Amino acid sequence: MKRRQSVSESPSATPKKPRLGSTAVVTSLGVNAPCQEATTQLFRLPLGTRTKICAALDPPNSRGNDWRLLASRMNVDRYINYFATKLSPTDTILDLWEALHCDSGALTELVAILHSMSRDDVCRSVESDLGSWL
Repeated sequence: MKRRQSVSESPSATPKKPRLGSTAVVTSLGVNAPCQEATTQLFRLPLGTRTKICAALDPPNSRGNDWRLLASRMNVDRYINYFATKLSPTDTILDLWEALHCDSGALTELVAILHSMSRDDVCRSVESDLGSWL
């Protein structure tokens, strides 16, 4: 004899997983970092600028102000072993940075981090591409 399902047992009564909003961002790291406001413009570095930053920070240097210090200053150095396996660790770090910083001040903060790393060469490159108002 078949047992009838009660309303509470029916598949439609099970709680549904919350849907991600349109502001969710997923990077190559699999990080899902939704923006706080739906109207926020996502922070994205232009490809040319990103390429210049990667070219400057990917090669290790004797001063230690390369992609490893960038990860440390961005507080993502717990993933340093993962970044080291990538063709461009800087690009992967910037992917994560973009996902976590979706506000208008993100670019200014990135330039401040580069200054704190004593990478004025990279700062000048970013400012020449995007404006010195940063």
